[in-house]
Amino acid sequence: KNPLKLLVRQWEKFLEKKYLQQADLITGPDELLSETLGKYHHKPHAVIYNGFWNFIEEEQTARADNNALVFTHAGTLTPGQDAEFFLDVVNELHEEGKISPQTFKVVFLGIDYFPVQRQRIAKYELLRDYIVTTPRLSQEESRLRCRQSDFLLSFTEKTYKAIFAKTY
Repeated sequence: KNPLKLLVRQWEKFLEKKYLQQADLITGPDELLSETLGKYHHKPHAVIYNGFWNFIEEEQTARADNNALVFTHAGTLTPGQDAEFFLDVVNELHEEGKISPQTFKVVFLGIDYFPVQRQRIAKYELLRDYIVTTPRLSQEESRLRCRQSDFLLSFTEKTYKAIFAKTY
């Protein structure tokens, strides 16, 4: 609602319409965004999933920790992604004695590169033995760590309808 942001958005819309008049096709990373842009610009649209096919075709990798159930989130945490909800549940499981650091891990790949995001995780002092964070990793190392996990975490946002690229 900032007047400057509104002005910039209007300018961007003007330029987008101007330059996309010559486009034959509009692509996006998911069906919702592709369809929305296609309708807005009256152009055909297609979906190109961000690296999805390369990821699923990679060979299976043995798990790094055979004793613990490993949940992994790769990449950034936007302010609207409620990772705290998940960590509150982990904290509750810990307090009830249903999990231990030997049987349960939550990994945040690359989160150390973002101090504000890292601070959101660091607030959970009681969970420090459950939580593993890393600096920014290469794409290959990040994929390896994801393949070694039992579950991949993707935190959604209430106001954002598209699917985050990391989900793929």
